[in-house]
Amino acid sequence: MAEKPEIRKALEVASVGIEMALSIVIGYFIGHYLDLWLHTTPYITVFFVVAGIGAAFKALWRTADRFWPRD
Repeated sequence: MAEKPEIRKALEVASVGIEMALSIVIGYFIGHYLDLWLHTTPYITVFFVVAGIGAAFKALWRTADRFWPRD
C-alpha cells in the first residue's frame, strides 16, 4: 500500500508533458479558427500560441513547485 502515493506522484509529474503539448496545440487551433473567421491571419494565431506556451510553462512551474525538494 505504500507504493500507491509514489505511483500517483510519478503519474502527476509525467502528465505535465501532455498538459504542455495540449495547451500549445489547443491555443494554435483556437487562434487559427479565429483568424479564418475574422480574416486576421496570422495575428490571433500567434497570440494564442504564445498564450498556450505561457500556460505550458505555468503548468511546468506549478508541478515543479509541488514536487521539487526545498532546502
